[in-house]
Order: sequence, then C-alpha cells, then structure tokens
Amino acid sequence: MIDSPGLIENNHELSLTLVSGQTSDPAQIENVVVRTTPNGTPVRIGDVASVHTSVMPVLHHRDANGQLPYCLNVFRQPESNTVAVAMQRE
Repeated sequence: MIDSPGLIENNHELSLTLVSGQTSDPAQIENVVVRTTPNGTPVRIGDVASVHTSVMPVLHHRDANGQLPYCLNVFRQPESNTVAVAMQRE
C-alpha cells in the first residue's frame, strides 16, 4: 500500500507526504501495528486476525456491452465547494 498521511508543515513549508507500507509475505502483514494501547503496548494485525495466503477474487463487473466499466475517483480540493458543484449538475 502506498498512501498519503496528509500535509506536513515544517519551517513554513507544506509538504505532501507518501508512506509505503509494502509487504512481501504474511509474516510481515501479521507484524503491522494497527493500534497502541494506553500503556504503550502495540497491537498487531496478527494479535487480532489470522493472515494467510489465498487467491484474490475477481471483482470485475461488466456492463451490458460486455466491456469493463471505468472507475473514476473524485477528490474535493480544499478551497472548493461541493454543494456548488452538485448544483451545477442539475
């Protein structure tokens, strides 16, 4: 997984950061910390779940013409107005 934890401000600079959490085997996934208890003890995925290799299910859906559909992700910009954009579509 590669994800962005957000914007980091340091010395009047704003940086968009990326974090790579790539793993290569189930043992590494089991060792990922998902929470820390109030006394500082880490809770790992392996503590609350079982991790094993498997076959990834095929989740592609087809439209009426037998073609794969498009996937579109829309992200709102910080200064944008979602309501105004929705009203323009009507």
